[in-house]
Amino acid sequence: MNLELEAAWISGLIDGPVLKIPREGAIGADLSGRIPRRHPCRYNPCASRSEPAELGERLSMQNDRKEVKMYSDFKSPYAFLAFDPAFALEDKYQIKLKWKPFQLRLKGKGERSQYSEFKVKYSYMDARRWANMRGGLMIRGPLKIFDTTPALIGGLYAEKYGKIREYGNKVFELFFKRELAADEPDAVARAMGNIEGLSAQGYREYLASDGPAEYERAQNEAVIDQVFGVPMFYFEQEPFWGYDRLGLLEHRLTEAGLKREQPLKRAV
Repeated sequence: MNLELEAAWISGLIDGPVLKIPREGAIGADLSGRIPRRHPCRYNPCASRSEPAELGERLSMQNDRKEVKMYSDFKSPYAFLAFDPAFALEDKYQIKLKWKPFQLRLKGKGERSQYSEFKVKYSYMDARRWANMRGGLMIRGPLKIFDTTPALIGGLYAEKYGKIREYGNKVFELFFKRELAADEPDAVARAMGNIEGLSAQGYREYLASDGPAEYERAQNEAVIDQVFGVPMFYFEQEPFWGYDRLGLLEHRLTEAGLKREQPLKRAV
């Protein structure tokens, strides 16, 4: 058996393929010629002989995917606009999107210069233009500068369960409707509890244990990567900043030969 397939089988990632009967006296065969099963719950005696090749191809495709890193913060309207389209790139390209939390350090009203105030107003006007082109996503400007640490730690928790896309979409939606206080753990826990596969209690336990340290490690990694804003994408250490740079990122992924011949079709 291919060693990579065997490792995946032993770790429980895939069902075991049909095994060949060993020659008489071979290690692992008893006197009756029966093969002891390593993992009876994983072994499928009815598996077709074509399965190992199919599983190997699928495993190889997963291993061949290149990582694209995305830094994001839930108080950024442009991170909101980029979030779901960025995950959709996995369907079009041989990549794995790795979400990373980044805390934007912003000045509040009265702390900014007059010119910065003009820029903020214009930035939200542009964000709403983009949102309207996407079917009218609601983007209401926050009434204060939020420390989104509780929500970002929630993202790290959701990612552990493969639910970062569902969690992120929900948090962005509620935050920009002004229906979620992203700086309040209790509010984040309530939102978490409404997402299938996630637990409000599990989030609270993570927030009280490993969550803060993992969040700080992500902030330190952002310093090494020289992140200054969101959304910020990295492909092979090359940065792409902003929702409107997604097209440039796609061009780069195509140049790298990562475009799929047929986009993946996800189950609804």
